[in-house]
Amino acid sequence: MSRFGASLETLGLYESKLQTPESVRRLENGTIPPSLSPPPSLPPPAHSLSQKRLREALSWLRTALILLLTRATRRTIPPNRLHLACTPPTASSNSPSSIRTPRHTTPQTHAGPLRMVVGDCLVCGNRTSKRCKSCSEQAGINLFFCSPEHQKLVWLGHRSFCGLKAFPVIFPLLSKDEACDIIPRLDIAPQGEAEQRSSFLKFAQTHIQPNMTRQELATSIWCITETGEKQADDAMANVKINQALLCKARISASPYINDKPLKDLIVRLVTLFFVDCASAELLPTVSYTFDKRQAELFHRLVAFVTFTSVTLQSSCKPGAKMTSLVEQYIAPQAACETALYAFACKTFGQDFADKLGQTVVSWLARFDVEVHDS
Repeated sequence: MSRFGASLETLGLYESKLQTPESVRRLENGTIPPSLSPPPSLPPPAHSLSQKRLREALSWLRTALILLLTRATRRTIPPNRLHLACTPPTASSNSPSSIRTPRHTTPQTHAGPLRMVVGDCLVCGNRTSKRCKSCSEQAGINLFFCSPEHQKLVWLGHRSFCGLKAFPVIFPLLSKDEACDIIPRLDIAPQGEAEQRSSFLKFAQTHIQPNMTRQELATSIWCITETGEKQADDAMANVKINQALLCKARISASPYINDKPLKDLIVRLVTLFFVDCASAELLPTVSYTFDKRQAELFHRLVAFVTFTSVTLQSSCKPGAKMTSLVEQYIAPQAACETALYAFACKTFGQDFADKLGQTVVSWLARFDVEVHDS
């Protein structure tokens, strides 16, 4: 082996072709630079620092880098958010290519602390943060109940105007029982104020279609009666002309309080109360034009009417059952009426509340009438 053998073997150039004179000549002529030929044996690289001191130095360097980044980004992050300070303003916090940005420190901008929404319970008037979830999420209106028990007390009435029907306020379609009650009474004038005393048939001939026949009106009533298909029923209820028909139809229903299901009685009495409030200019004549304050007043009226309906219908029941219902509802009903006036005074003024009180008295006077003999 030549004196270059060890070096050539180290470089991987010591092959069979190295034995040719041409290869030797190229090496001797300097074609392969001598600098590529390492010494026969190289000592292992030596560091000036020990392994332990090197790790300490790297750790210190990393800490210094983080502090520098903190100082550089402090102007670009919200106050009191120093746990996010290692995120460079120009780097994506979730970018795997950024070695300076931890993945879990995505900067967030907060508008401020969340404020708890509170209001007065529709039943008792107590301050609470609990509200009807369906009305809040589906209609964007906050109707407060301080407890599930209080919501259950008025659920029979509230359910008819809950969720999407809460705001804008939409009256529900007629039940089949209501339709069967109303159709035989199409040409009978209902009790009430002078403008309400025309029969449903005369109202339809005046405001909907001249010369409308009784059969045509009966067909129209079945069109605004529940079918059991929610989407179809909701679509029919949202037709504006149907809201007027529903209002007039329920006014034309039987005036008796013990000849119909409690749910239907509540909706009818709510309709009568709404008409009285509109006549007194306390509410607009069209429910779906209410603003949120008027809508909340309406829902408070629904709660009050629910209590009134239960106590009215319980007066037709046997003694023991009537006593039980009255004991359960009489105290909450009084609290609900007080809360209704307090809301009206706080929201619309004392004169409005006084006028509302007079309307309640005249509305209750409607029911000092005969009870249907069953």
